[in-house]
Amino acid sequence: MPVLEIIGFILTIAGVLFASHQNSITWLISIVSPLLYIVVFYNSKLYADAFLQFFFIALSVYGLLSWRKEKLKLNHAVRKMNSNEIMLSSFSTIVLCACFYYFLKNYTNTDVPFADGFLTTLSLLATWLTAKKIIENWWIWIFADVLYAFLFFYKELYITSFLYLILAALAVYGLFKWKKQIQVV
Repeated sequence: MPVLEIIGFILTIAGVLFASHQNSITWLISIVSPLLYIVVFYNSKLYADAFLQFFFIALSVYGLLSWRKEKLKLNHAVRKMNSNEIMLSSFSTIVLCACFYYFLKNYTNTDVPFADGFLTTLSLLATWLTAKKIIENWWIWIFADVLYAFLFFYKELYITSFLYLILAALAVYGLFKWKKQIQVV
């Protein structure tokens, strides 16, 4: 199993680096690396995180198409969330987190239903915001990645725990890279 975790580790770092430079190859990598983590997380009883990987794949296809479409239009605008997006994202996060928690608590044998559901929800939101080139994605990734590092350490996924500390640092880097290109909505 550590082999899958190590390959996923390398691909995930590469994907975030490409995202910070707004290079659409990030989405190709983000289709491959989740396939590995489906197995890693399922075997660690992190069912929401295993399930999340399917969404990462779907959102990565969306991100790839979206970024390529923008490239054809020569529109590479990084922007901030508007007030409607903030309200919708907040409401959706609360509802989705509650749904994940309920399902994980009642229908799985996970010992971390809230952490698994909450972090899965944040990851979905952050991925969606990345695909939309909304700068707040990086703040959410920083927060979620630090918490994930603790969760994965607890689950004895030490390589993945270390990965998420690196991802938090890379998210800070991505935030500063994107801040230079921000457009106000």
